Amino acid sequence: MSETESKTQWTSETARDWWRAVCGPDAADSGARARLRRARATSEVLAIPAGVRLARMLGAMPDDSGRRDLRFAAALDLARVLAHVTEDQQSHPMREVGWPSFPGSRRDATAEKPPRMSETRFRRLIQTESGEELVIQFKRLVALMGGTANVAALSRAFRSWDHPEGRVKQEWAFQYFNAGSAMQPVNDIPEDNQE
Repeated sequence: MSETESKTQWTSETARDWWRAVCGPDAADSGARARLRRARATSEVLAIPAGVRLARMLGAMPDDSGRRDLRFAAALDLARVLAHVTEDQQSHPMREVGWPSFPGSRRDATAEKPPRMSETRFRRLIQTESGEELVIQFKRLVALMGGTANVAALSRAFRSWDHPEGRVKQEWAFQYFNAGSAMQPVNDIPEDNQE
């Protein structure tokens, strides 16, 4: 595991720890979660200590130079998104709302079952850039999943959404279209007893 992957894993687990403390079923401060859910702008999270705590835990606090720190704003916005998650789970968000099997595959009956997230909505999500629109798209995704989402995966994706090489968007497309199932040959079906 590279240093970057290790750091990403650490920050994702840190976000999950924050979610358990602030938004999880046994959270001690349900008022903070409610305020984060109602926040309509990044600037409103500045007045919510739990939101600023997430930025601090993720090491995204601005320095003393007074420059605008995009990591700080992203961490505050992430707090707004995670406040909408009611239950943490392990599966990838796009596996929950994407195609059950690769579209066009005729391997089984589930190939024709449509995804919970329409391709139009998925395209809109993938084309969204960081900022308020991304917060809206991620909150809609959480709502589509009924509030049950992989907190670590959401955190990792949200914070790395505009990676120059588009890694997160590529991974999400791979998962949404269930491209892993397309990698297996269609004729890879075991034959019945042969004599």
